[in-house]
Amino acid sequence: MPALSKAIETINSAIEVSDLLSRLLDAAIGTLHANRALLALIRGNGHGHFGIKMSRGISVAFAQKYPDKLPEGLILDIARSGSPMVVPGHLPAYMMDRVTTEEQPLVEKPGLLSVRLYHRDRAIGFMILFGHAEGTPFTDQNLQFLVQLAHHAAIALEKAGIIHQLKKHGKSD
Repeated sequence: MPALSKAIETINSAIEVSDLLSRLLDAAIGTLHANRALLALIRGNGHGHFGIKMSRGISVAFAQKYPDKLPEGLILDIARSGSPMVVPGHLPAYMMDRVTTEEQPLVEKPGLLSVRLYHRDRAIGFMILFGHAEGTPFTDQNLQFLVQLAHHAAIALEKAGIIHQLKKHGKSD
């Protein structure tokens, strides 16, 4: 899997957490040829609120409107599910029923992939990719790629945390 190795190398080269998450999102979009993506983190001291941390191909107004708490709708349903998800083509009716007016532009093209993000075996957020740019459906292999990338991101987050702590202790000495 040369694509996975390259993506892992990209995220592993980050030292700062925000840079790591940005590289993770970019590697996922670039490798899987998605049209849009967002990465949301758990907010509010673990009360189950998710806020959008960063996005690509999504309106700035939408992303900036929900930095602390996502509204009820499809995205929040996906976040709450916690399971990796692949929708190869158009969303099934039960999912379309949950799409809000604001979410409509996100799902106009077929396809959706979603994975949870972890740090130290604790869920910290999720990533969703929308619409396959090449017009071909997302596959289970695409989902496995994204799951593996998320696992490696967890390791890289641990490394970034250790580096941050070392820098912090170095400044206080």
